[in-house]
Formats: sequence, C-alpha cells, structure tokens
Amino acid sequence: MMGGMTMAKIAITIPQDTLKKARGAIRRSRSSLSAYISTAVEDRVQADDLDSLLDEMDREAGRTPMTQRERKQATSDLYGPRKRKRS
Repeated sequence: MMGGMTMAKIAITIPQDTLKKARGAIRRSRSSLSAYISTAVEDRVQADDLDSLLDEMDREAGRTPMTQRERKQATSDLYGPRKRKRS
C-alpha cells in the first residue's frame, strides 16, 4: 500500500496495444501494473487540476480561458494528433 492510502480494486478496459506497451514499460522499470496505472491516473488528475488553476488565473487577470477547441489544438501542437477510437 502506498503511504497509508486506502486502495480500491477496480476493473478497466484498455486497448490491447496500450496494455502491451504498458507491460513493456513495467518490465523495464520493475514496477507493477497497478502502480503504473495509478501513477498515470494521478498524473492526469494533477494535469486537470493545473488546467483548472490556469483557467482561474486567466479569469482573475481578465483573460478569457481557452476554449475546448483551442485546448485541443494546443494539445495537438504539443503532442501530435490523437488517434480516434475504433468503433
């Protein structure tokens, strides 16, 4: 258990290719899948919290927060276009 945190067991569904890549990274880092996914989720939560903070700072400074379209474009510019989910 991590630092006295209460843990919850869940079931998730992810693309097989993503799981394969994650398992490769886990083998290299000698971690567990649970720890790997937990870290990824925590990173995302922190990024979302940062987005909220930046939006609040923009409002306080009199700037309009980025629209969803502007945010998607900035993300694409930084990380490349997202792959579309298969139906």
